[in-house]
Amino acid sequence: MYIDDVKIYSLRSNSWKQIEGWPGAYVAGSTIVFVAGSFHWPGRSKHPWFIASLNLATEMYNEVPLPRYNVDALSELMVGVLRGCLCLFCNYTTHLDVWMMQEYGVGESCTKLACIMDIENYKYETPMPIYVSEIGTVVMNYGSTLKLYDSNQS
Repeated sequence: MYIDDVKIYSLRSNSWKQIEGWPGAYVAGSTIVFVAGSFHWPGRSKHPWFIASLNLATEMYNEVPLPRYNVDALSELMVGVLRGCLCLFCNYTTHLDVWMMQEYGVGESCTKLACIMDIENYKYETPMPIYVSEIGTVVMNYGSTLKLYDSNQS
């Protein structure tokens, strides 16, 4: 869906406020997460994929730097929060990569936590990692179902 403006509802003033500066983009997926004082969501515009952020205190938009990944083969980019950090879930037709941004706003600080191959019902469900252990076990949410994957054996 193409979004050309963003409004925020204030409970204090009981009104909507237009947030200026949004350049317009296709919003990809339905996941929006709150990390480091900002909302984050995936989008697409002139370059293939990006993560947009809206800082509520400053009411400013930013684009969060991404790790180096195979952008040409990417079918979907999702965002999440793991261990209090912004995470990226790079969904390909064959596998899912889980990245965690160790230092907020620094693309080079992203580390790949897991690469999950052969995800069951991959083409019909959008898997969402909700936990990654220190040893690489990934808990995936498939709507109403949770599944465990050992990323070391993928």
